[in-house]
Amino acid sequence: MIGYDARRNAEFGVSSRRLAHLTAAVFLSKGGKVQLYSQCVATPFVPFLLLSSEALCGVVVTASHNPKLDNGYKVYGSNGAQICNPVDEEISASILSNMQRWTGVAELLDPDSGDLTAAAAVRVTDPFETACASYFSAIRSSLCDAKEKNENSKLKFVYTAMHGVGYPFTSKMLQEFGFKEDQHIFVEEKQRDPNPEFPTVSFPNPEEKGALDLSIEKAVLIQADYVIANDPDADRFTAAERCSEMQYKQFTGDELGVLFADWMIQRATSKSQDVSKGLLVNSAVSSKMLEALARHYGCVYSDALTGFKWLANRAASLCEENGLVHLLAYEEAIGYQLSPLIRDKDGVSAAAVFCELATHWASEGTTARGRLQTIYGQVGFFATHNGYYLCHDPAVMKSLFDDFRNGGRQKTDDTTEGKRPKIDGEVGLLPGGFPSSVGCLSLRSVRDVTRGIDTANPDLKSHLPATPNDQMLTLFFDGGNITLRGSGTEPKLKYYAEASAGSQQAAKAAAEAIAKAVIEEVLKPEASGLQLPGK
Repeated sequence: MIGYDARRNAEFGVSSRRLAHLTAAVFLSKGGKVQLYSQCVATPFVPFLLLSSEALCGVVVTASHNPKLDNGYKVYGSNGAQICNPVDEEISASILSNMQRWTGVAELLDPDSGDLTAAAAVRVTDPFETACASYFSAIRSSLCDAKEKNENSKLKFVYTAMHGVGYPFTSKMLQEFGFKEDQHIFVEEKQRDPNPEFPTVSFPNPEEKGALDLSIEKAVLIQADYVIANDPDADRFTAAERCSEMQYKQFTGDELGVLFADWMIQRATSKSQDVSKGLLVNSAVSSKMLEALARHYGCVYSDALTGFKWLANRAASLCEENGLVHLLAYEEAIGYQLSPLIRDKDGVSAAAVFCELATHWASEGTTARGRLQTIYGQVGFFATHNGYYLCHDPAVMKSLFDDFRNGGRQKTDDTTEGKRPKIDGEVGLLPGGFPSSVGCLSLRSVRDVTRGIDTANPDLKSHLPATPNDQMLTLFFDGGNITLRGSGTEPKLKYYAEASAGSQQAAKAAAEAIAKAVIEEVLKPEASGLQLPGK
C-alpha cells in the first residue's frame, strides 16, 4: 500500500509521486499486489487503510515538515504501525546485500514522467475514493460527539496547510464534524495548496518561529478565536489561541497533548465508560504532566521511546495484552493519535477534535487555555526547558554519555578500557555506578535507555527496549527530570528538562535550574566542543 505527498526536488527533478511509482514498480517486478494512491494524500491515510486490509506493508513517500530539498520514505508493518527494531535493521542489511540494480523494474516505468506505464498501471489498485470515504466515516463515528453544537459554534478558526497536502482532507473532516468553511473555518489562501517550494516559510514546520505568521495576520484581521495548522503531510497538528486583539499564544506540543488527554477522559466519563481501563501514552521526552493527569483520574499511563513507531506499537500492545482502551498517544513534537483506528499520529483528526473541544469549552464559558489552567489546578504546574547543542563528532557524544555512566568522572585505573569500574552501593554512586548528584541537585534515579537500565527498578531493568546504537539518558530529580539524547537524523545533542511545582513561575525556575546544572556538569559544552545553534 503506497501513498505520497506533493514534494518535488527542483534541483534533481524527483517528485514524491515519481518515487512512489518506482516503489510500486519494484513490488510489481517481484509479483506483488499493489494499492497505489492515484493522488497526494495525508500520511495517516496509509496506516488507516493498512490496518483494515491484508496488506503486508505500507509506504509513504514524504519528508513531512523537513526543508524543501529533503524527501523521505516511511515504512509501516502489517499491524498498521511504523516499523521499528529489528525490522529496520533487517531492511538495512537487505539493502546492503542488494547493491546491484534489479532487472525488470525500469520496463514498468515511463522514462519521461516516471509514472507506471499503461500496461503496469492496470496491475495496481487505486484506493483513494474508498479509503477517503471510509476514513471520514470512521473518524466522525468514533471521535465526533456534538455535531449539532459544532454547527452552531460562535468560534472562528483560521486554518493553514503550510503548503502541504492537508487542506482537502482537513477541511472535509471539519465539515464532517459540523464546521463550515467561511463561517467557522477561514483558510489561509496563500498556504492552502501544495507548493514544494514552500515560498512563504523558510522551514515548513508549524513549530518553527514565524511559521504561523501569515495565519496569525489573517486571524487578527478577522478576530478569529484560534489558529490551527497541519504540517505539510498533515500528520502533525498545532494551534494558537487569541489572548488579545493583536496577539495569539501558540500551544506547545505538551500543552495540546494534555488538553487532548483531558478531553478524551471527559468523553469517556460522560459515556459512563471505565476510565481505569483507559490508556494514555507519550514519549519519554514528552511531559510527565500526562502521567500526573492519568494518576488524577485513575487511568493507565506508560511512556515509550521517541517516535511514533514506538508510541503506536507500545499503545497497541498494551491495549491488546491488558484489555485496555486507547485514549491518546502523543509526542511533544506536535504528533497526536486520538483513534486506535490509525496507529500513527494524525493531524487531520486532531484538527477536528480540537475545534470540537474548543467549541465545548466556549459553551461552558471558558477557552482551551482556561481549561489548561483548570488542569494545572488539579495536577500541579509543569514547565519545560528544552534545547540542543550541535555535536558533529559521534565519538564526543558517546564520551559524554559514557563519562556520566562512569560515575561522572573518568578514571584509568582497574580497567583495560580506561573506564572506572561501576560498583553498586559505593558511596556517592547510585546502583549501576551512576553519580548520585549533579551539581547541588540530588539524583533520585537514572534511566539509561542505551543499555536498558533503570535504577528505579529493583532488577535495574528498564521497560523501554535498549537502543545500543543510540545515546539516551533520563535523570530523575525530586520534582523534575531531564532527558539527554542524540538525534537520529541530525548532529544534535538534545536536552529536555521538566519540573513541576505549585506555580508556573516556580516550575519554570526549577526546570531551568535542572537544565543549567546538567549542561554545566554533564555536557560541559566549552570543554567538549559542543556548539550552540547559529554559532
